[in-house]
Amino acid sequence: MNAIQFIQQHGVEKTRKVVEGAPFSATVIRTTQAGNHLYYKLENGEYWVYFKLSDEWWLSEIQDGNQYASLSDLKRLVESVDLVDLLGGIEALKRKIDGKHIGYTHFNINRNGRWSFLDHYIDFIPDSAHHIGMVNKAIADYELIYSDKEMGDDSHGDYMQMTLEQLQQEHAELLLFNDELDRNCKAHKAKANKYQTKCWHIQTLLINPVDKDMTLKAIKTVIERVGEF
Repeated sequence: MNAIQFIQQHGVEKTRKVVEGAPFSATVIRTTQAGNHLYYKLENGEYWVYFKLSDEWWLSEIQDGNQYASLSDLKRLVESVDLVDLLGGIEALKRKIDGKHIGYTHFNINRNGRWSFLDHYIDFIPDSAHHIGMVNKAIADYELIYSDKEMGDDSHGDYMQMTLEQLQQEHAELLLFNDELDRNCKAHKAKANKYQTKCWHIQTLLINPVDKDMTLKAIKTVIERVGEF
């Protein structure tokens, strides 16, 4: 799945959230058949999958680059849609740009709504001006996204249409994900049991504290040592 297919399937707003929620070193994303979005990074020619619960990267069972969408491409596509919408929508923008930008590099929208076309070789270019080349790229992105495709279709495919190899890869990735969940659950359970034991010892010490200083020392010992070895 490429970036265009991803944004067509999931819509602009979900794609925006996916891009904004990506971990720092992630470069691509994949949508599982169950509808989960998993982040990956490409390192030394291998794809590594990110597990948010433990903040760890594990070597992915899926090394087929065609199954991933580029996060940088998704970011560009979202920005292209935002820019086209900001400038009045695709049809109005194309009417403004088409045939009128030849010989110009930028345009600026004045306070009265009038468009001024500028040439950076001879004109002063204000910070608010838009580069015509970038706007044309945004128009091209926008038309690719919305061409012959209904936006926001969030279907996740059909397992019955997958090949045996794809099913095996999907299964391996789900096993890896479940193993990580199980490992984290066991770790949280062990931590909960440890603190439960500490609380029981402290509660016992507080039932009838004869010597306050000794009780405080004992409580401190419980906090520091019980369950820590």
